Amino acid sequence: MKYIFKIIFCCVTLYPIYSYGQINGANHAATQAIYSSERLRSVLELPQQQEVNSVEIIQVGAGNESYTMINAQNSQVELIQNGMYNRINLDLTAGTINYNVLQNGDNNFLLEYARKNDNATIRRSVVQNGEKNNLIIHGRNSLSDQMSIQMNGGVTGLIIRNFN
Repeated sequence: MKYIFKIIFCCVTLYPIYSYGQINGANHAATQAIYSSERLRSVLELPQQQEVNSVEIIQVGAGNESYTMINAQNSQVELIQNGMYNRINLDLTAGTINYNVLQNGDNNFLLEYARKNDNATIRRSVVQNGEKNNLIIHGRNSLSDQMSIQMNGGVTGLIIRNFN
């Protein structure tokens, strides 16, 4: 019995959680007022917090998806999707992670994969305004850990590859 309890405990605490949420509605203006790009940019100025981990996902529209795997001692992640068929895939490992994403429009895509296991801090703010904006970030280093990215317009793409 103790052995089964230990296995269940390890499975629950050691494996990442897949989160999927959906809110259907057309109140984009209210959501944009609450979650303005200035608020998202403020993540770069937040003081370091002690042992706080949170992931907040807000989706307004149909077909929005988010997959988030965060491995950090301190993390604050906020994902906001206004529109339809927006996707966010995050797989991050660091000591501290402060990450905010705002996707306004349809068919926007964000993929970031950074599994370097150290005590560094990732502070990222991403704003995608328009349609079919694609951002892909592979890896990380000291230069890219503090980036703020804003994509405006439509059918734009950016790939950032970090190799040490």
